[in-house]
Amino acid sequence: MSDTVSSNEDNLVLTTSDNPYNPKTNYDEWKQWDEDNGYYTESYVARMLDMEEEFEVDDELKLKTLLEKVYHDILEHNILGVYILI
Repeated sequence: MSDTVSSNEDNLVLTTSDNPYNPKTNYDEWKQWDEDNGYYTESYVARMLDMEEEFEVDDELKLKTLLEKVYHDILEHNILGVYILI
């Protein structure tokens, strides 16, 4: 697993190192575990996206670029030391 953003990788997903579920293959279990343990990773990412410039939801490339920036920012400031990209 990598803790850096690579624009060559598709479908990067932010998760925590202690979550036993893979959000790509076991999303429901991953999300339930994430929220049960107080991370609320999706909400965190959404709040960070809200701080970014306005973008059209149907602009997929811009959304992907903004998500990569948000993931990079979260990893850079990883205060809890638990966030990783998979």
